Amino acid sequence: MHVPTLGLLVNPENDSFPATTYIRIFGPLSRISNNRINFRVVSETWLLSGGINAIDALVIQRDAVSAEVSHLLIKKVKDARLKYAYEIDDLLWEIPPNHPEYEIYQAKKSSILELMSHADLIVTSTASLANLAAEINPSVFIIPNGINKQYWLKPNSEAWCESVIREQGLDLKCRRILYMGTKSHKEDLEMIAPALSYVLEKYPDIEIIQIGGGYQLPGARYLSVPKRYCEYPDFVAWFRAIATTATIGLAPLKDTHFNNAKSDIKAFDYALAGVPTIFSKVPPYTESVEHLKTGMLCENDFESWQSSIIQLITDNVLRQRIIDCAYKRAINRLENDSTRHAWERVIDSLTSRTV
Repeated sequence: MHVPTLGLLVNPENDSFPATTYIRIFGPLSRISNNRINFRVVSETWLLSGGINAIDALVIQRDAVSAEVSHLLIKKVKDARLKYAYEIDDLLWEIPPNHPEYEIYQAKKSSILELMSHADLIVTSTASLANLAAEINPSVFIIPNGINKQYWLKPNSEAWCESVIREQGLDLKCRRILYMGTKSHKEDLEMIAPALSYVLEKYPDIEIIQIGGGYQLPGARYLSVPKRYCEYPDFVAWFRAIATTATIGLAPLKDTHFNNAKSDIKAFDYALAGVPTIFSKVPPYTESVEHLKTGMLCENDFESWQSSIIQLITDNVLRQRIIDCAYKRAINRLENDSTRHAWERVIDSLTSRTV
């Protein structure tokens, strides 16, 4: 029996793949039996050079196709009668001008829209994003961000964790606030900076550490991810080790049209790392975080952020309750294999099997 081959056109960064590729593509597809489908990471050059004839269907992720060749690639795919899914988990075609990556994605907007409009189906991560994508192409499939056991539950040795912590010079006796995010969150961090300044004045013994973010929080110390841990699975292990030193975590997010299309993946990152976290009270989190049980939901103003930070960092009982409840909820989601099953339905559609 012929086993179809699914081409995965993803966009490597500096000889590694970005986190979204592991979360959205590699993680869930790795759980699908190779008796059902073969996977092959492909490039646009390979496809245009005749590789299209060596695969049975194609998944194109985000901006993996350069704007210069998107039209030609779509034509060759259609000429070969090859079905393709376009996978996107951010509102990149409506990126706001104040976003740090605005110019990058504005230059790619036309090709993103073209790829979306010609796709046999679009795969997105949230209902709000799916509704916006449906205005371009009505064939939209929602696959929520999944959590991969092999990344998040693989045991880290105590000795290795100690070496990671020692390398960063972290004092285990210190109360510590942790932020982790991409450089695109500059405005989100600027929003909570005054509240953090107030907290540090009131509690000067507290340390703030941040991994990424695009804006340095008051008094914070950047932790640079060592090069050997930059690939997402290695980063997860490293982050989990760093997280063992954190008292609380922060997940600020401004209430904007762009942000409201995002997913709640950070809630599960922090939960599986065992960090009780304060989240902005905005749609990505209000739909999944239960206030004072699986996290704290906070209005986006000075008073709410400073009072929430002080409450969580000083209340041992509340922190432990959030750690326990959030972890339990994350494990329940992890054990629900709906992401894998959803991708199987997408593959069936692309390879013209009966669903």
